[in-house]
Amino acid sequence: MDALQHQKPKRAALTTLGCKANQYDTAVLAERLKRKGYAVVPFEEIADVYVINTCTVTAKADQAARLLVRQAYRRNPAAIKVVTGCYAQVNPTEVALISGVNYVVGNNHKDRIIALVEAADGAAFSSPPEVLVDNILKDSSFSTFGVQLFGHRARAFLKIQDGCNQFCSFCIIPFARGQNRSVAPQVVMDELHALAGQGYEEVVITGIHLGTYGHDLGAYSLVELMKTIEREKPLKRVRVSSIDPEEVSEEIIEFLLNSKVFCPYLHVPLQSGDDAILERMRRRYTRREFIGLVQTIKSRRPDFCVGTDVMVGFPGETEAAFAQSYAVLEEAGIDYGHIFSYSSREGTRAAQWPDQVAPEIKKERCHRLRELSARQKERFNRHFIGKTREVIWDAPKRAIGTIKGVTPEYVSVEMPLPAAWSSRAAIPGSSHVRLLRCRGEGVEGELCQ
Repeated sequence: MDALQHQKPKRAALTTLGCKANQYDTAVLAERLKRKGYAVVPFEEIADVYVINTCTVTAKADQAARLLVRQAYRRNPAAIKVVTGCYAQVNPTEVALISGVNYVVGNNHKDRIIALVEAADGAAFSSPPEVLVDNILKDSSFSTFGVQLFGHRARAFLKIQDGCNQFCSFCIIPFARGQNRSVAPQVVMDELHALAGQGYEEVVITGIHLGTYGHDLGAYSLVELMKTIEREKPLKRVRVSSIDPEEVSEEIIEFLLNSKVFCPYLHVPLQSGDDAILERMRRRYTRREFIGLVQTIKSRRPDFCVGTDVMVGFPGETEAAFAQSYAVLEEAGIDYGHIFSYSSREGTRAAQWPDQVAPEIKKERCHRLRELSARQKERFNRHFIGKTREVIWDAPKRAIGTIKGVTPEYVSVEMPLPAAWSSRAAIPGSSHVRLLRCRGEGVEGELCQ
C-alpha cells in the first residue's frame, strides 16, 4: 500500500465570534475544508490550519479575536492562521500586526480562503502577512453560500441576505458587510431541500438586515419567500431570526400566526425605549410603534415568543431615558431580552459625541434589565409547564449527562441524556417532551412514553 495512504489528514480548526451570519460562513468554510480532505477538529486542539472568523460590533469582540489568534499561535506556531470576518474587514492593518497571522481576509474574499490554505501548505510565510481586503461598500457579490453540514446538530442556519444600507449611528456593520444583497429565491429553496436531505429538522433563516430581503430582486420580499417555503414545506420547521420593527408588516404577522411550517417566534430589536435616543441612533420607529407591534402579536397568540435587543448606555442616555427602555419591555410584554452595553466604535458618528455614559452606569443598568428579562423569560416558560412540546435537540453535554434543545416557541429544554442515546447516531433529531418545571431561563423535561 502506498505510504501516502497511511498519512493522517491535515487538521483544520475554526472558530466564530459574533452573529448567526458569521456562524453560517464558518460552517461553509468547514464543509469546504472537509471536501478537500481536512479533518475539522475543535479549536482548542493542535491543528495545521486555524481560521478565526471575527466580529467587530464591540471593542471586546476585537480583543477576543486577538486572544484567539494568540492561542492558535501558542498551540502550533507553524500552522496556517487565517483571520477573516468583520474585524479583518474593518481594521486589516491592526489585525496584520497580531503575532502569528498569515492571512487577513475581508468578508467579500472568504471564498478564497480554501485556495489560500492549499497554496500555503508547506510553504514559507511572508512577513508581514498577506492582506486581501478591499472596499466592501462597492461589492455586490454574495460570498460563502452553499452549506449542508452543521456538525452533529438537528438545527442549521441559512444565510439568505447580507449587508446593510441603514448606517445606524452606532453601527460599523455596513462598513464590514457591505450593501444589501439577497440570495435568489430558487437557490434558497434548493438549499432548504438540501439541508432537509441531510437530516436537519429546523433551519433558521438569517441575514445581516433580514427584513430587507428581496429589495434588490425587484418585486419580491421576505414574506413572498416565506409563502413559497410554506407551500413547498421542504422541512419540518423554519425559524425567522431578527427583523427590525418597522419591517414586521401586518402581512408577516398574519402569516406567522397561522403558519404550519414557521415557528411562532420573532426577534424584534428595540435598542432603546426612548424616542429621542432612537432618533439619535437613526432607528426608524418609535417606542409606541414597538409596543403596539408586540401587543398585537401577544394579544392574538400569547404562546407566540417575541424577543428583543436592548442597547444600554448609548451616548446621551439619561436615567429617565433608560427608564423608558425598562418601561417598554414591561408594557410590551416581551418574552426575553438580549441586553448589552453600547461600545464606542471608531468610524461611527456616535463615537464622536461628547455625552458618553460611564462604564459603571452602563454595568448597573444592564444588570437591572437582565434581571427583568430573566423574570419575563420565566413567566413565558411557565405557560408550557405540564404540556408536551416537540423538542429539536442540540449536541449533548456528555460531561454532565444532559441534552438540550428548543421547542417551536424557543423554550430551552434540558433533560438527562437517555442511556439509549449513548452514541451520536442514536440521538434523534427531535422528540416529544413533557415540560416539568422551570429551571433558570429554561425548563426541565422528560421524554413522553
